[in-house]
Amino acid sequence: MLTDYGVPKLSFWERLKKLALIIPAALIFCIGLFVVSYFIGQHSTKQKNELKKMKIREDAFKRSVELSVLDAGYIIRTAGREEIYVPVVRCLISNATNETIEILMLYAFFTRKGEGVCQASFPVMGLKPGEEREVSLRCLDSIGFGTVIKGVTLAQTTTDIRYEISAYGKGAYIGLARGEFGFKLLTVY
Repeated sequence: MLTDYGVPKLSFWERLKKLALIIPAALIFCIGLFVVSYFIGQHSTKQKNELKKMKIREDAFKRSVELSVLDAGYIIRTAGREEIYVPVVRCLISNATNETIEILMLYAFFTRKGEGVCQASFPVMGLKPGEEREVSLRCLDSIGFGTVIKGVTLAQTTTDIRYEISAYGKGAYIGLARGEFGFKLLTVY
């Protein structure tokens, strides 16, 4: 019987033959997509060499800098009529190599419930071999005509603050310490 406007109906075996031709074509197409997506994420030889060099610099820099967290908490600053609780981390940074570290930037990122509260940075200049310095990382930004205070309100201090301390120097950026603290008032100047 003719269906579909005069086109003869295909038998079971003819349909199976067409299906047998479509399956390998679809399989080759899928394998091609996989291979292309795999090679898109690959690095070139030059990039691989640069990544190895960067890893070597990071490892050397990580061995040269030692950091220990002394204390973490808040300092109170007044902005107009309201008090702002500024997160602070007191650290002891030391040079563990026989070379002077000319420029070392310390960064602290403070988060509360997964959202960024503020960030702090502090430059350490000329850290001699074996020398230790105490550093306070706090969210106070000095600008030409004053200070910008960043922090949380008293109600927001009920939630713990997480911090992550990292450093940049000698062409490498490394993470040094992580932790969290609750409500604790510090006297840091």
